[in-house]
Amino acid sequence: MNIATFEDLMREMFRLYKEKAYADGLAMLVQEADRFPEHRSRTLFWRACFASLTGDNVGAIRWLQTGVDEGEWFSPEQLHGDPDLKPLQGVPEFEHIVAYSEQRLAEAEKDVVPDRRVLVPQNIVPPFPLLIALHGHGVTQVYFETVHLEAWKPVVEKGWLLALPRASQRAGPDSYAWRGTARSLQEVCDHYTEVCTQYAVDPERIVISGFSRGGALELELALHARIPACGVIAVGPGGAVMRELNAWLPTGDARRVRVYFIMGELDTPCLPEVRTMAEIFKSLGISYEIELHPNLGHEFSPTFEQSLNNALKFILQN
Repeated sequence: MNIATFEDLMREMFRLYKEKAYADGLAMLVQEADRFPEHRSRTLFWRACFASLTGDNVGAIRWLQTGVDEGEWFSPEQLHGDPDLKPLQGVPEFEHIVAYSEQRLAEAEKDVVPDRRVLVPQNIVPPFPLLIALHGHGVTQVYFETVHLEAWKPVVEKGWLLALPRASQRAGPDSYAWRGTARSLQEVCDHYTEVCTQYAVDPERIVISGFSRGGALELELALHARIPACGVIAVGPGGAVMRELNAWLPTGDARRVRVYFIMGELDTPCLPEVRTMAEIFKSLGISYEIELHPNLGHEFSPTFEQSLNNALKFILQN
């Protein structure tokens, strides 16, 4: 595969992960990842995961320590929560890296406040339909203001008010995450309230959307009726929130909204939970659709604008 962009690197990494070609995945990252120094912390973490999956615990810790020696640090939640690193739990050298990362995280969060971008459609008479889009785990400020914003921006040209909240919690150096579920849900609700105070919003056309952890959070917000959305666009939703929702949904207390999933066929960490949720939705009579993209990992598809059109058409149909 010709790896020209960081997205290409992620796609190849997920393909090799799905095929359980862990040694090949590590070799590919060693050869290619240093071309993307702005993602150094993330690619070192991936190398540690692949090394661990090959049974090389010493090598996995060495990759993480390389980051520490360079001034990087990692999400303590991911270090202790990622199943790929389970063999490292309790190893003194690994726990030292976790403790160091927790200290760096505490220092980094002292001055962080919530942030938000709002794009207003032109030549549209309010009230506006509103789309709220949540970023994934470990988004950098640059990624938030470029890739994340550009992915959802096409809805503005269709007359939608677009609100992009940014989490106030850190995940790593210059990266942000919706970490604590209760705090994150409240932050998003606060953003929603503030946007509705500042702009005239059509209460019948509120859609919440998100990528990865953000996709799981917006499902929670909609299904628990924390935000009165008519629909949800969930792009690769994953993490503990999805597992918690799948455990809770069978109670039958979920608010009925229309849910549109956009998934990559190679998104092996998230696809099983989405398929589980789809079966529960079916039993509860919740309308949903899964748009599955071949050869796509945990990322936005190259044709994401068309996926957005499909999602909004599905959600707003009478």
